[in-house]
Amino acid sequence: LEAGSEPGVAMTSGSKVLPSYREVFSVLEGLGSLATSPEEVEKLLGDCSDFLKGCLDSFKPPSSASKAAVESGTVSGYGDKPLNLNESIRKVTVEASTRLALDEVQTYALLRRCLDEDKSPLPTACDDDLVVRLTRYYFAERLQLMKCIQALLERGTDAEHDDDDEVTPALAHARACLRDLLAGGLEEKLTGALCSHLRGSTPTRPAEYSKDRRRNAQLAKTWATQALEETQVMLDCAFYMYYSPAVRCSASGFARLAVAFEEGALGRAPASAAELVNNAWVDGERGEEYARETVNRFSDSFRAMCSVILIEAMDLEDVVQSLNAADGGDTHAMLNVDAMKDVAKALGKWPSDATHGPVLLAWATLLSLAPSAASGLTPPPEADPAEMSARAAGGDAGFDSLLSLLRTDYIKGIGHACKSVLKNLFTASLAAFDVLPVQRLKPGELDTLLDILDELVEGQPILCEQFWGGSHGDGQEAPLMNLLVGCRERHPADGVPLLRALSALASGSAAAACALAFLSRSPTVATPTPGPGADVAGSIVPIGRDGDPTREWKLAMERWEGEYADYEQRRDMGWGGDAPPAPPLPAGPVRSTVVLASAYLPGAAIPAGARGVAIDRMGSARDAADAEEGDGANEDDDEEDDENAVMATAGPATSGPGADIVTWDAPADGFAITIARLCVLSTAGAAKKADAKELDAILSFIAKVLKSAPSFAAKFAAVDVSDGVPRGTPTTILSALTAVIAAAVTPDRTWSTLPCTNTGNNHPGLERTALALDAAAPLASAAPGAALAQLAATPLLHADTGAPRGPLASMRAPGPAVGLAMFERSVLPAECTTGEYPVTLALLGLTAKLLWAGAGAAPAMTPILQHVLQEVLVQHGTWRYRRRSDRWAMHAALVRVIAAAVAPRPGPANASRRAAVAGFVSSDAAAAEATLAPLTMDAEALRRMHDVRAGEVAAAEDAVAATLGMLPALMSAFAEVAKEKNSPSPLESGPLAHALLVEGPGGRSPLAAAVASYAAYPFDAVFRPLALPALAALCDAAPADPPLACALPSLAPASDAPSAFDSPYKHKDDADTSVTAKGLDVRAAIVNALKPAAARGDPKGFHAAAALVTAAAARQPMLAESMLIPAKLGAQKPDEEDASTLDSLYECLGEAKAMRANDPRSLASALKSLFSVWNGNRLLGGAVAALRSDSSFVSRLEDCLPVSAEVDEDGGSDDETEAYRFSVEAYAMSMIASELAASERDSDAARSVRAWCDASGGESTLLRWLRRWMTIRHNPGTFSRARSHAQAVVLLAAAETEREGAADLPDASLRDGAAEAARALLSHAAAQHLLMGGQATRAAVLDA
Repeated sequence: LEAGSEPGVAMTSGSKVLPSYREVFSVLEGLGSLATSPEEVEKLLGDCSDFLKGCLDSFKPPSSASKAAVESGTVSGYGDKPLNLNESIRKVTVEASTRLALDEVQTYALLRRCLDEDKSPLPTACDDDLVVRLTRYYFAERLQLMKCIQALLERGTDAEHDDDDEVTPALAHARACLRDLLAGGLEEKLTGALCSHLRGSTPTRPAEYSKDRRRNAQLAKTWATQALEETQVMLDCAFYMYYSPAVRCSASGFARLAVAFEEGALGRAPASAAELVNNAWVDGERGEEYARETVNRFSDSFRAMCSVILIEAMDLEDVVQSLNAADGGDTHAMLNVDAMKDVAKALGKWPSDATHGPVLLAWATLLSLAPSAASGLTPPPEADPAEMSARAAGGDAGFDSLLSLLRTDYIKGIGHACKSVLKNLFTASLAAFDVLPVQRLKPGELDTLLDILDELVEGQPILCEQFWGGSHGDGQEAPLMNLLVGCRERHPADGVPLLRALSALASGSAAAACALAFLSRSPTVATPTPGPGADVAGSIVPIGRDGDPTREWKLAMERWEGEYADYEQRRDMGWGGDAPPAPPLPAGPVRSTVVLASAYLPGAAIPAGARGVAIDRMGSARDAADAEEGDGANEDDDEEDDENAVMATAGPATSGPGADIVTWDAPADGFAITIARLCVLSTAGAAKKADAKELDAILSFIAKVLKSAPSFAAKFAAVDVSDGVPRGTPTTILSALTAVIAAAVTPDRTWSTLPCTNTGNNHPGLERTALALDAAAPLASAAPGAALAQLAATPLLHADTGAPRGPLASMRAPGPAVGLAMFERSVLPAECTTGEYPVTLALLGLTAKLLWAGAGAAPAMTPILQHVLQEVLVQHGTWRYRRRSDRWAMHAALVRVIAAAVAPRPGPANASRRAAVAGFVSSDAAAAEATLAPLTMDAEALRRMHDVRAGEVAAAEDAVAATLGMLPALMSAFAEVAKEKNSPSPLESGPLAHALLVEGPGGRSPLAAAVASYAAYPFDAVFRPLALPALAALCDAAPADPPLACALPSLAPASDAPSAFDSPYKHKDDADTSVTAKGLDVRAAIVNALKPAAARGDPKGFHAAAALVTAAAARQPMLAESMLIPAKLGAQKPDEEDASTLDSLYECLGEAKAMRANDPRSLASALKSLFSVWNGNRLLGGAVAALRSDSSFVSRLEDCLPVSAEVDEDGGSDDETEAYRFSVEAYAMSMIASELAASERDSDAARSVRAWCDASGGESTLLRWLRRWMTIRHNPGTFSRARSHAQAVVLLAAAETEREGAADLPDASLRDGAAEAARALLSHAAAQHLLMGGQATRAAVLDA
């Protein structure tokens, strides 16, 4: 600091000149945690709300007043005291202000913060290097300002979905700040800045600061990139602002945005794009290529977000609600003539192309609904609904443009809110343009609608549950339900549309149950109309209102019968000619005259006299010519079919006009019909493209439902359709899937050649195999033995022949490896050529399911595990991937297999397999590196990915979470091996230990540091309960030398250590500057996780943090010491930055009475941690001394002990709660006893004990405690009942294994153990007597 200013004065966020937006954003990121201080949030947002209202305008241009203030040598507004500036810093500030085009006082604030963060001395001159550093810091603050607004808006949009009990005080303060911002003109400022950026007319722009052409070009390029990034964040802010129910866009505001969006995004590339490309030469040969990639990425996301913002601004949801409201609802901003004129003028010259199509579709939808939503409203001529509808449907616009928008990478990677807006557009447009019923659509049009539905709700369980919850009303979901009902009317004769729609709407367990129920409880069943042959003529007749055949049909049949008699006569005379076709069945009510069998109703038939409705061929009502052409649907009719093929390929007749499907009034179980069709199709010898589509739709539906609701797997596995399919056809889902896999991987077989609807590459067999494996994986959890036996017999999973090896041999044992021949020779090479690995990912998912189901010890698992570990795990890092996210998906799938393989399972066979896998991963360098690959990015690097690689963030987070969750099980496996070897350290030296504890790949920091960093990851609360147990497991497993603390500097006090790794997504120019963003504070995150408030809000995180301290105190005292001290136990509320885990644990002691009553488990965890410290290594003496030095320590321990009323009365607590309280009391008494032994006679502990022994009141407190501790609380029969129950389970399982034709048990370990128990029981003399006499079967003996 300069002379005249006091040392220690920092540039705080409470500055009246300019807040530190980085600090504000860091606080806003943690709003969801109860550990966030409400007072801190309230003060921080109160100080900066005026700046946030101004958006980027809060950064002021240079002014004479500010310049005079700086030159005067005194700057006010920082805390209570002004700061004095010496002459050199004044000159530096004024010159830097000129170069940044920024207010002088604000420049000084940024300069001081930049230097403080960089720990650099105050400059004496404003050279180019200083300007570069300051410019980057300034740009980062601008971006953080907009991110603060975005965070507030995102929190505000969740308000209507939160319960009052879920809103924390900190979150309430944030929402109050947002209301203040919106009331203060945030909308005007935000949209104004956004429009300026899109037009390239942003006023505040740094000036050229150097005579060096290269430096000036670098500045221009950096500014262009900054403008693009700011525009992206502002677009997100604008969306969330209009998505919030508190803000409605006016027609004039909509028109202004539409014009700006057209000029800067929809009609051409953003204004900053050309500047970025023109100055890209400074980055060398690939600079322009990189710049164009950046421009393309931003341009695509700009166009997508501009469309979504304009669609949301029209508020179609409110229009639909007005249609259903009795009073017409609130007045919509655009439902008046003047507003329509403004919008029509703004959109008047927009072309009907894919870019502008979604907005035109939304505008046409609003105009079509307007007369009904606002009574008496007549749109003006320039907003004619018919004309606008024609524009919205012309060219490349219409629903095709909406589908194109949904398939952009940016929209696919965003969350619920944007998809909800586009879903509202979809359903409103279905209602507005009278698209339904389904039969009016051409097949291609229906496919487009189903593609849109799939893109809208894929991975969005909230939207799916919203649909099913509101599908029975007349509101927003009614059009979509009508589409679904229309598809069901065609099932199973044309079952693909219904199965596709239900698959899309089955995300989430509740939605999957609704989708399955919708299919199972079908009120109708559809069959194809009879063909033109004479043998089926008249089997279905159209009827009138009286139930009799219509007169027109009778006349047509009479004419045809006469023509057919003439044909027979000519045929008998040897004349040529074709038989006259039977009259086509017209659409309308019909009745069957005979029993009608159909391939689509295996094992069932339509009875004579049944009534139904014949449905027009799709699109015939709109385009009869297209219907007459038939699109070549009969091109394969002369294929030779066997019995099963006839069942599989029978389809609706498509020649001639008329109906092609009859919907019969016959309730049916659509799910059973679907499974029967799967079994028939699985072994079809000859099939058409339509059959392939049906098979793929069935496979996708089964996989989606079981993925969303795994609990259904057991019922699916038990389905048997043997009564409804031909002999020799598979009768269960699992056997049908096995047949599909076998056919799909066999060259020249039907299912390996027909196109797969889920792919666009040249390997349909592989895609279909992946679909079948995805469907089989959940079934493997319910029936692991049967699944493994059947799947291992397919060519895909058939093992190489070679020298035999034991099924439990080590993965690195000498001799030839046992692998999967087809996978290694055919599947992997084919997948590598396309850069997509569907079969490999499906195999990894299946392997994990089998392992979790206890099948790891089975001999058939050996070749599968060999392939997964040696061919996939070790080699996948060298493969080519089409998308970055695919590599992360492969990482995640592999780590889940390892986690399942090393999870503890009973039995020596499972233990051997577990040790083999753990040994391979730890000792093989390539395997160790691949296993820990996701941890090569720490939390700070992953946080930065949200800005530059948003599309792959979800996949990366999933991979990291899977790796963190795997580490405890892996360390546990090492501990078992070490116990057998009597090794002092479970994590022995090797490639895995070296990467975790010494040096990461590429010379990086140890990967243990990355594990620790995820305890502070701000975007997903699930990481803390994963990272902390992983750290605790490392503490237990790591050797004492070198200490684990050396690998975890972030846990030491006042750590200024940067991120553990340099991000591979770091900006190319970041290496040129020492200004880095403030890293995540891991120590503070653990400290906060141990606070009493965190125990109430995040109990899992609290218990994990306490377990970490306990493990560190026991095995890694140096690490424990770094987390525990320095401590300020005497302070009522120690400063957050100076607090330690000991402070947090001590706070828990301060609330011991409340925690003992309401949350004894958390208090027991805290006391266990303190006790481990108390009895720990001598290195923890400082922490123990800090506890002893506090005068309230003994009294707080006393608060952990029971009060008199609790001793005298039985509170009725359950045994588990009382057990935790006993644990608390044991730890507290142990520490008091230890303190008593080490202290003087007149110490606090001694006085407390004397008070406990005082019997002047009749009975001492200590005596009553002793009576409490010695009273038997357990029910004597509890353990015997539990033992009897366990024995009964084993007996039932044993009997099931002996029963012929019984279903497979859901756990292979239970099955093996039960089978062994059965053999032992049946070897008894009494059992042998019954069996030899034929008095009972083996299963009956066990049942008895």
